[in-house]
Amino acid sequence: MAIKLLERLRENDRRRQTFVQALKKDERERRKHMEDVIRQLKELNTKSFSR
Repeated sequence: MAIKLLERLRENDRRRQTFVQALKKDERERRKHMEDVIRQLKELNTKSFSR
């Protein structure tokens, strides 16, 4: 559930992003952090189902 929510937020951010926003360091860091969280949640989800 959390993974789907974060992925939707990420997609929404991509749609509304302008070129200037993409150049801002804090925006890039926030985006990278969101990608890391999504990746980690997917890994945890995969590990919990494989047990």
